[in-house]
Amino acid sequence: MLRHWCALGLLIASALQPVSATEITEAKIQHIKQMPQFVAHIEALKPYYDHSDFQSLEILLDQLPPLTQEVARSQLIKYADEVGSFNTARIAWLKIQAKRQSPFTITEQGDGYTVSRMAFFYSNQANGLLREWKKDLVSQRAVINLERGKLTLSEWLKGDLEQQQKRSQVIARAIPQLSPSAINALVEQFHSDPQLIWLPDNSILATLAAHSNDAKLYDVLWRRRTDQYSLAELTRLSQITASDFVVNQLIAATANPSLKEPAYRALTSFKPLPDTAKTFLQNQLGNEIERLLITPHLLKQGHGHWLQQLLTASSDPDLVAHIEELLSMGSVSAIKP
Repeated sequence: MLRHWCALGLLIASALQPVSATEITEAKIQHIKQMPQFVAHIEALKPYYDHSDFQSLEILLDQLPPLTQEVARSQLIKYADEVGSFNTARIAWLKIQAKRQSPFTITEQGDGYTVSRMAFFYSNQANGLLREWKKDLVSQRAVINLERGKLTLSEWLKGDLEQQQKRSQVIARAIPQLSPSAINALVEQFHSDPQLIWLPDNSILATLAAHSNDAKLYDVLWRRRTDQYSLAELTRLSQITASDFVVNQLIAATANPSLKEPAYRALTSFKPLPDTAKTFLQNQLGNEIERLLITPHLLKQGHGHWLQQLLTASSDPDLVAHIEELLSMGSVSAIKP
């Protein structure tokens, strides 16, 4: 293997002599990447990474000319990102790559200017992988402590806003991995610790509500300031079986002015409309402001037939006039029996 690898190095070195000790072109890098011999030997290197045999890997890399070696390291770190699983040896190797400073630069010339930039960014890529690994490590420790009942959420989330948001994301990612008993313990923390009302966003609350089906948590979620997480939970609820619990949560969400319209949209997405939703929506249609929000969604979701039934049965002249106006404006094409 080493003999073949040395032959590859000599081949590429003879084909691509750099203009100077450090200055290269993007074309040279791309040419190396596309050489069949290089591609084949990168594939031969990957098992060394898979088996965490970094001593042999470094020996093979050191046989290459400097430029080819840099391209190979860049490709291997890309492969490390694809593999994604890290152990002690892989982390140690990535830390070394993160500290390497490539000697190569690329000079770009434009209209009246010349700019030099780094030819390789694998050190930044390695640092990115290390950051992701650290996040995963913190998440794993959080799961362990939550399972052991040794993590007090309000204490763990202390810090500046940025730290609170990062740690909130850690807990939100950890919740799906928790046992039912750990989830119940976390729900109880929300019920008993008033400090948790000051969470920076709804990531934990929405995730925990979804995995616990705790009505009190949903009540808090719908009353808090709307963000991407509460909106995402509304969408998720509209995509699962329309049980009484699900419908009641969507109904409760309409009390939040910021959630009202998406909650109506979610309620009307069920086909057929559950009886609980019909009763609630019919009551809401008696309000002039609410009916303007509801009826477009009913028609768009194909519930025009139900509106026709209301048109016949309703004794509310305003509602009757509103439905008739909608139908006369051409919305009848959206009505499905």
